[in-house]
Amino acid sequence: MGKEVKVINCKDINGIKPSVRTAVIIILDNIDIPANLARAHGERLISTDDVYVGESSTFWKRYGFFADIVADDITYNEKDIQNQASLEDFNFMYSYRFSKEHAHRIYEYFDQIDASPLIDTIYIASQSGKRAAAVAKFYQLTHGLPLVGDYRHASSVFTKLLDNPLAFDRAIATLKFKSKHPFISKIQNLCRKVLTTSNTTQTVLAHR
Repeated sequence: MGKEVKVINCKDINGIKPSVRTAVIIILDNIDIPANLARAHGERLISTDDVYVGESSTFWKRYGFFADIVADDITYNEKDIQNQASLEDFNFMYSYRFSKEHAHRIYEYFDQIDASPLIDTIYIASQSGKRAAAVAKFYQLTHGLPLVGDYRHASSVFTKLLDNPLAFDRAIATLKFKSKHPFISKIQNLCRKVLTTSNTTQTVLAHR
């Protein structure tokens, strides 16, 4: 029998009755994380589990599984990445984005949940519901379960990277090249502008 997946708001987590038959995955906003905690980690935080290594409260132990990821509700695509001047600029502008590292962490969570025969209900929580909806939809689709819930507003970034964690790698690799070779990058941009101008001129002449 397949597990039941439910999307809830973060504020409703306290209403869940703790049980070893229940799994909970929370998608936190960066603002939910104390600044000193993030600084202590030194890098972009994927999960608070990375800080509290080996530590679990008695509250968490009352569930079959309980974990989180830290990723804001930020929308971006290949064009947004390519429009940045450098990889550093992109990482600054979209520093708390959902990334392939988050996607891989969710895969790990689901593997752990699937390995537990006791768990029959999975709660996935986020503030607006869009991020949680994307994660819930992914689990149902990859486990042959019927889609139960409203997924019309599921996060496009979460959906894209869960389906393919490498989806943005090519665009990011281009940014890395631009950062290492700014002069070549300027020449490429100039060539693109010349080609665009040429194509526009040809289009105008063709319609005269």
